[in-house]
Amino acid sequence: MNKVLDIISKIGCCFLSILLFLILCIYLGIDMTTKTINKTNVSNIIKELDAEILLSNNAMSTIDDLYQVADENNVDRSVVDGVINSIEFKQQLGEYYGEIVDGILYNKPVKELTATKVITTIESVLDRTANSLGHTITSDQRDGIMSAVEEKVPKVIEKIPSYNQATKDLKVQDIKAIQTLFSNDSKTVLIVIMLIIVGLMALIRWSSYRFAIWSGTPTILAGGLFAIIGALTGTVLASYAQESLSMSMSKILQNNIFNTITHLGLIVVLVGAVQIVYYVLMNRSYKQERI
Repeated sequence: MNKVLDIISKIGCCFLSILLFLILCIYLGIDMTTKTINKTNVSNIIKELDAEILLSNNAMSTIDDLYQVADENNVDRSVVDGVINSIEFKQQLGEYYGEIVDGILYNKPVKELTATKVITTIESVLDRTANSLGHTITSDQRDGIMSAVEEKVPKVIEKIPSYNQATKDLKVQDIKAIQTLFSNDSKTVLIVIMLIIVGLMALIRWSSYRFAIWSGTPTILAGGLFAIIGALTGTVLASYAQESLSMSMSKILQNNIFNTITHLGLIVVLVGAVQIVYYVLMNRSYKQERI
């Protein structure tokens, strides 16, 4: 009779282990997303991109207009390139796109990007950019460029997607479902469920340590899966970056995303390993007491 109950309890623990593995993978997926897809990372990535990638075709026609204004005012075109690709300008765009991501995923406030903000940024960077590129512009040349900027920027801003435009294909309940999924409450619920599963394992095995082998194994497997995904993706990126990505962009992706995933997986592997070690030590101690 005891053997039958032992077999049944092991089957039950096997089922709970599979369930624990799946729930832990969901938890890690959510935690990984919140740690890697956020305003800071989006902003850092966008700052490394060229303005041509960030701006739409309509905006690019505006840049052509600025080139023409520069030509008419005897200003080197590199000054326009320097302003459009300045850290300040791209950071402003990056923070805005980052806020949209945070707004969709985590229900954080989004400050709309206005023409006034962009014009102020361009104005503040124009003289510095000209000087850093070795060009000195007169007040008339500066006024001519800024006049074109003030005329064209509002049209460019209209082409940059707002929060409402980015979510126009999503219903209100869809956005709320996404935000609920990536909320701290969602992770808390998953943690509680995992603790309940471990508690059921201990109850089924009727032991203070036997459950650890059943909970530790899926924990190691789940953590190992994410660690491998992070490491392999980083390796592929490293080889791909030599041809397609800048060194700085590669470092941002590697350090802020793929290393984060790998470290997260390794931490979970360590948690699982601690449970296995606990089981081995307790099991050995129990056998010695019986001897």
